[in-house]
Amino acid sequence: MSDAPHDIPSQAELDAKSFAAIVRRAPRFVRIIVTGAGVGFSAGVVIALALPGHGAAYRAAVALLVGLGFATIGALSTGAIATRADGRDPWAHTRAWNPWEVPELPATPAAREPDPSTDEDG
Repeated sequence: MSDAPHDIPSQAELDAKSFAAIVRRAPRFVRIIVTGAGVGFSAGVVIALALPGHGAAYRAAVALLVGLGFATIGALSTGAIATRADGRDPWAHTRAWNPWEVPELPATPAAREPDPSTDEDG
């Protein structure tokens, strides 16, 4: 390991080498949907066990089925909410019609700015 100081670029050098970029951080849909299913299952089991039932065997089967039903409803509803919330993109007005199209950004700032010496207008 070397103790020599690293060359730290100046702010002007950083500005000359930088370019604009858009970073999108997508939500983790699987975690959201599984959470909704877990909450729905828990609520279904609690509701099924709180209601009066016949016997212990039937009560467990009813709790399981009601829990699975509520888990399905919870997963579908949280999935719908998550995809709807993800659709509210603040950058939507800057994109073309195709939402999956990645905008092409130039590699360097020099590629973005026209060179006045090679301008065809003369």
